Amino acid sequence: MSTKMTRRGLFQVTLAGAVASVAGVARAEGEQACLDGKMNEGLAAALNFTEQSPKPDQKCGGCGLYDGGDAACGHCQIFSCNVPSTGHCESWSPKG
Repeated sequence: MSTKMTRRGLFQVTLAGAVASVAGVARAEGEQACLDGKMNEGLAAALNFTEQSPKPDQKCGGCGLYDGGDAACGHCQIFSCNVPSTGHCESWSPKG
C-alpha cells in the first residue's frame, strides 16, 4: 500500500477541510446571531436561562412567550431579544 499523496488526493483533502471550516464558522455565526448580544445577563442568570433546555418538554420553542414559530431562533418577550428555540428559563409557560 502506497502512502504517496497524489495531486487529486491532496485537492480532495484540502476541499473537505475548507468545507468543514466554512460549516463551522456559519454555525457559530448563526448561534451568535440568534442570541444577538442583547440579552440582559442579570435577568438571564436570575431566570436560570440555558441555551439547551434540561427539560425536553419545556423548550423556548414551545413557550407562550416565544415569537419564533418553528424557527430555530426567535424573539423572547421576557428577554426582549432573540433566543434559540432549544433554550429554557424559569419563566417558561406553555403556549395557550
